[in-house]
Amino acid sequence: MDKTEPNSDEPRDRDSMQAGFDEIFNSIMAHTADNIMLLDQDGLIRYINETVPDLTVDQVIGTSVYNYVPEDQHGIMLSCFERVANSHKPDSYDNVYFQEDGSALHFESRVGPVLQSGELTGFLVISRNVTERQDAAADRDRFFALSLDLVCVTGQDGFFKRVNPAFERILGFTSAEMLAQPAHKFIHPDDLERSAEAYQLLADGHPLRDFENRYQHKEGGYRRIAWQAIHDHHTRQIYGAGRDVTEHHALEEQLRQSQKMEAIGQLAGGVAHDFNNLTLAVLMNADLAQTSLGADHPVSAQLEQIINAGERAAGLTRQLLAFSRREPLRTAAICINQLIRDFQPFIRRLIPANIELDTSHVTESLVIEANSGQLEQVLVNFCVNARDAMPNGGQIRIQTTKLTRDLSAESENAAKAEFVELTISDNGTGMDSVVAERIFEPFFTTKKVGFGTGLGLATVYGIIDRHGGWVEVDSSLGRGTTFKVYLRTATSAAIASSVSNARVTDGGRETILFAEDEESVRGITTKILEQAGYLVRAAADGEAAVALFKEHADDIQLLLLDIVMPKLSGAEAMISMREIKPEIPVLFCSGYTSSSNSERGIPDDADLLEKPYRPNVLLDRVRRILDDSASLLTHRH
Repeated sequence: MDKTEPNSDEPRDRDSMQAGFDEIFNSIMAHTADNIMLLDQDGLIRYINETVPDLTVDQVIGTSVYNYVPEDQHGIMLSCFERVANSHKPDSYDNVYFQEDGSALHFESRVGPVLQSGELTGFLVISRNVTERQDAAADRDRFFALSLDLVCVTGQDGFFKRVNPAFERILGFTSAEMLAQPAHKFIHPDDLERSAEAYQLLADGHPLRDFENRYQHKEGGYRRIAWQAIHDHHTRQIYGAGRDVTEHHALEEQLRQSQKMEAIGQLAGGVAHDFNNLTLAVLMNADLAQTSLGADHPVSAQLEQIINAGERAAGLTRQLLAFSRREPLRTAAICINQLIRDFQPFIRRLIPANIELDTSHVTESLVIEANSGQLEQVLVNFCVNARDAMPNGGQIRIQTTKLTRDLSAESENAAKAEFVELTISDNGTGMDSVVAERIFEPFFTTKKVGFGTGLGLATVYGIIDRHGGWVEVDSSLGRGTTFKVYLRTATSAAIASSVSNARVTDGGRETILFAEDEESVRGITTKILEQAGYLVRAAADGEAAVALFKEHADDIQLLLLDIVMPKLSGAEAMISMREIKPEIPVLFCSGYTSSSNSERGIPDDADLLEKPYRPNVLLDRVRRILDDSASLLTHRH
């Protein structure tokens, strides 16, 4: 065949190839995941491979592409078509299609020009359904924004790439401020080395679990953050979530402090029992010696000093018990100014010589109903705080004044009440308003670790509150601090009771069963009672007391029982003895007091004599109980 002769099979080959291409094109159009449309210049659909589920190809051919998107999206699409028409270059837009059930389908559309002989004849639009991807991204963004925890993305360069709004809520910095500096700039200097090691572990492919470090707060201080994080080797970024555990750690520390205080309280109880017995023996022997020798004897002054020291030791024990909240509030009418004057030497020993203590304004006789030991503790706490606020010296001023306050605003039935205003002021460093608002919170302290428990002023607040009073504070930085404590003045009944309790009473001729395991206390108490005329049958423990009572029950008129004893406690011994003589009166004594009689195993209405007691107090209580018992028996018969 001549090579120049046309091949009769060529048209057939072209038709065959075209048919092959058409088949391939149709196969591509049928199996592609995208929607492919051919539009004319006016936006009419001339071809579409497939439609959304609630439309068919025949329905949309020849209709405008704008019919299938909300009107507010027309402008976005039209602008894109115009850019493609003018530039003859591809462009894109995003659009939303709403199905009949109201659900939305999100599409990313790519638009290309259709040209014939260089002239634009239409547009090729390839739309991809990105609904699942966008919904997932939207969900992620919502969780990212709503998370109460810190959520962030950090790049290889150490900068945050993205942070959620919780950063500003927890740390105070805006997103822009967090992204502007390397992440390590916000970390506490002491935690930098550990944080760098943790970052390296992440980079090596080890997930991070419960790693804690401290992040700076914009307004000062640091927040403790517990992190969970992973490193993505594809994006080469760190994805982390951090929880603010500052308060959690504070609560744990409070629990530890509370457990320490509970342990101190238990220790205080045991120490107080033994210490009060020793103090009682010292006081009663000194009292007895002073009474025997007379006030004019040469050693009387030394005995008086022993008595004063013993009373101070007893007061310190009461303070320890009050601090551990194991002593019930027992009040009496006291002159607050006399208490301050007597306590001044003790305060003076707590403060250095460069601090002046001014109590010149406590001369008036102001009587309140209070617990003297607890008020002394109030003074100690205020003065110690004032001392710490004046490292370079200064002045502490204590003064009192009487005032009347109208309480009708607090209660319809309340009238005017008289109060004593106790003021303790210093000219030290002072406090800002934020600190002043929190000083009475348990465990809150501005002192360094190891220099304060944060319990001092909380205890003060509790003491004043138990007395029915209140405390106010006035302070500012550089201007010192003034505390004002308000306490009710004593009623006439309380004053009369205080005077009555202070009297020395006569003894008697009754028989008393006295049980006490501490030999020194048993010996001196027996001697005091016998010198007052009583017949005393003494026992060293509860079991021996019961045996004695069974032998002499008819003659015994009073049981004087220590609460804590070996073999049988005072309460257990009482039960056994009252089975024999139900109406026998009982006076319990103990050096370890708690919040209620039931905790000690004795009746709630039981008479209790606290150690260390003085001879006149012992004799007075014994005489009162015997007289009340005799009067009750006479009335019954």
